[in-house]
Amino acid sequence: TYIVMRKRWNWSPLVAVPFLVIFLTIDMAFFGANALKIFDGGFVPLVIAAFIFSLMTTWKKGRLILSERLRELSLPLEKFIDEFVPQVPRRTPGSAIFMTANFGLTPQALLQNATHNQVLHENIVLFTIATKPIPHVPDSERVKVSAIKDSFFTVVVHYGFMDTPHVPDALQLCNNHGLRIEPDKTIFFVGRETLIATHRPGMAIWREHIFTFMSRNAQRATDYFQIPSNRVVEIGTVVEL
Repeated sequence: TYIVMRKRWNWSPLVAVPFLVIFLTIDMAFFGANALKIFDGGFVPLVIAAFIFSLMTTWKKGRLILSERLRELSLPLEKFIDEFVPQVPRRTPGSAIFMTANFGLTPQALLQNATHNQVLHENIVLFTIATKPIPHVPDSERVKVSAIKDSFFTVVVHYGFMDTPHVPDALQLCNNHGLRIEPDKTIFFVGRETLIATHRPGMAIWREHIFTFMSRNAQRATDYFQIPSNRVVEIGTVVEL
């Protein structure tokens, strides 16, 4: 409450602190009245809450570390286009979409595909999904398409926190922005990370093992975004946490 009063409502400390004292007084009264119940079975929901809180913070911290490790493995996109793309011997017809969350960096799936398979599609689309702090985003504002160079494009799709992501429908909207994509004839390249717990700084190793287990059992992004499974190619990358 105090943070909202100070940061969102721009109240001065002289106004916010008295309200903070009032709320703390009420909360401490409730806490004192129920504290004796902790040793009479009240510890059970506290233990459950602590366990769930630990899982949630482990997931959040693990995702931040994973994102940082992927940045370390990635190349700047401009460097990839200028130095690697000219060395690729052939470009196949059609479009390839590479899911990415890091602007300005080359997705691992794209880098691995160009390095090992020595082939790229005619059109390369770097596809990012962003969630806005509003319930719904109208279709007129959902898609933003930007051309880079050498048939490379970036597509950013915006959803509200109550919208249900549906990538094929979003791709149809790209036609209104000068980028023609046919979902039934397009290949989606998705990176799939194999995580290895290490003693590197960032998180306790036991939490890294928990995060690795949670990641293996998490819902796949392709299922969540309703991407047709017969149009998906997964390219694996080993990541040391």
